[in-house]
Amino acid sequence: MLVAENHVFIAETGTVTDIRQWGRIYATEIDTDKRGKYVAFLHFAELTRGMRIRFDGATSTFRASRGNFDESRFWRARNVQGRMTLHNPEELPPRFSLALMRHKLSRKLSIYTPNLTGAYLKAAWLGERDQELTRKHRIWGTSHLLAVSGFHVGIVVICAILFFGHDALTLSFIMWAYILLTGAAPSAMRAGLMVQAGLLAKIIRRPVNAVNSVCLAGVILLIWSPFLFWDIGWRLSVISALVI
Repeated sequence: MLVAENHVFIAETGTVTDIRQWGRIYATEIDTDKRGKYVAFLHFAELTRGMRIRFDGATSTFRASRGNFDESRFWRARNVQGRMTLHNPEELPPRFSLALMRHKLSRKLSIYTPNLTGAYLKAAWLGERDQELTRKHRIWGTSHLLAVSGFHVGIVVICAILFFGHDALTLSFIMWAYILLTGAAPSAMRAGLMVQAGLLAKIIRRPVNAVNSVCLAGVILLIWSPFLFWDIGWRLSVISALVI
């Protein structure tokens, strides 16, 4: 049983890093400058990804688990420390961040591409899922195509090899830039670490072993965020990679 610990503060600043629909409300992740990352549950999408804000508020621990869903494990796997209540949010001048870059690219795709094309490009390039498109793919049983995974990372690496050759440093830069731009999903991180292990193996002239690469990627991710062990996406990603 989790005991709520409330901490009230004033004049905090932070960056909105992600916004996702959470039932009928919106879960807004905010990376504060002093307190770490928290999630605020808002009734309206009044903030945008990449926005810098100043606000008053209060933080609290996550609620106790309900049924099969453990709120704490879900958000801690995403490096979110707790809940946050916002008061009087005030927009600040923008500052460069990956979240702001993702927001600007998302807007351009919405403006300059057809709705369906833009939805697919947002899923592949930014890790954003259109609700209606996701619903249709769930009916078809192909919703996994919209999730950034090892398949997408592999395509990016192959395209980078075709255009830039086999230089390990260039391939690593392009691959990690893509992974970070798409939101660094656990499956994409796992695939990136596997590819990185293969590139390093070639540099030091060691044989590449797929099973060892999967295990190494899994261990590194668990060291970085132990709560990933409880993330179903991470588990399925590792198991699928081992089976393949």
